[in-house]
Amino acid sequence: MQKDNLGIPLEDIRSKFDLVLEGHEVLRSEIRELARKTDERFNLVDLKIDTLNKKIDEVDEKLGKKIDAVAADLSAHRADTEAHHGVYRVNPTNRMLQKSSTTFCNDELAEMNSASSHN
Repeated sequence: MQKDNLGIPLEDIRSKFDLVLEGHEVLRSEIRELARKTDERFNLVDLKIDTLNKKIDEVDEKLGKKIDAVAADLSAHRADTEAHHGVYRVNPTNRMLQKSSTTFCNDELAEMNSASSHN
């Protein structure tokens, strides 16, 4: 009789243990699926970052070339301006254009230009 009484609780414990094992297997499966989805997302993010880095490098290269071209143009302009230093000069303090020893302000230059275009 004691064996019968012990058999019922053992079967009950086994069925509960099987439920726990089944629950663990479901959790493992869900964890694996979550890890797979996370890996896919990280791979996508890595791809996007690599693409953006390439675009940034391209823009950096293009801007570098443009800046170099502007610097070269500015250098050539400065050299040309310095070559004609005795003819025209802008005084940085009062922003007037000076020709030889004569000084003209911007309004006077505009009047001179319009008068010369009428002649």
